[in-house]
Amino acid sequence: MVTEELFARSPESASQRQREIDRCRAEIAAVKTSVRAGGLVRGVAHPGGTDVNEHFFEMLIPRIGLLSGLVGAFVGLQNRALLAEVRRELAETENRICERINGKYVRSQICELREDLMQERLGLIMEALKKRNAAGD
Repeated sequence: MVTEELFARSPESASQRQREIDRCRAEIAAVKTSVRAGGLVRGVAHPGGTDVNEHFFEMLIPRIGLLSGLVGAFVGLQNRALLAEVRRELAETENRICERINGKYVRSQICELREDLMQERLGLIMEALKKRNAAGD
């Protein structure tokens, strides 16, 4: 067991370990008596033979664990929903910024295409002028 492994590694003597075990058992007994004496229901026995406090705690502790798990799941879902909403808003903002930039500025690729088109048109006009000048002579 784990406790045996811990004790095997512990430098304490067997008598020190036994004193510690006895002290822990005394603390547990003191807590049990204080719960019975001044607990939720004072020393009333359940028909099944157990103390009402013990029965109450047996019912309460699993429900607290279940509630804690449900709260954790709810918070996790809320975080995911919030993260998805932030991502969606970020994408919308990015699209709006791109639309504004594309409306105000011209991309370099478009500029290169326009320049090539202008060079081609100027070349055609120059050829037309050369043909006119050659025909006019």
